[in-house]
Amino acid sequence: GRIEVKQGYGGSVPIEFKPSLGELLQPPNKAMSVKEYDAALARMQGFQRVESPYTSSKSMASIGKALMKQSSFRPIGGAEIDASKSLRMIGLLPVGKEPVMVKFEPASNGGKIIVCCDHVVAINSILSLVKRAVSS
Repeated sequence: GRIEVKQGYGGSVPIEFKPSLGELLQPPNKAMSVKEYDAALARMQGFQRVESPYTSSKSMASIGKALMKQSSFRPIGGAEIDASKSLRMIGLLPVGKEPVMVKFEPASNGGKIIVCCDHVVAINSILSLVKRAVSS
C-alpha cells in the first residue's frame, strides 16, 4: 500500500508499506504427504532450486517456529517437528498459487537449506527470509 502525508502547503511525503514475500505466501489448499513433497522437490532442478549451508545451534522446532512467525509457511508431515529429521515447509505464491518449498536437512551444528520454486525471482527472497529465521 501507499499513503501520501500532506503537510499544509509544504507538499507531501509518500510512505509505502511493502510486506515481505514470506508474509504474502498463502497456506496450501490441501494436505501433502512427505512422500509427495519429496517427489515434487526432487523434480525441481537448475534455476528452480537453491541450496545453502547453515550453521546454528537452534533446534528444528525453534527454527520452524521462527520461520512460521516471519512467514506463512506451513510444516509438512504433521505438527510435531523432530530435531533428528528434516524439516519440510511449504507455502503458495500469492499470484499463480505456485508452491514454494523449503527443506532443512540437519547435521551437527547446522545443515543444509534447500529452497525450490518455479518462480526464479522469488527463490533468492525466500532464501534470505529463511536465513534470517535461522540466525534470529
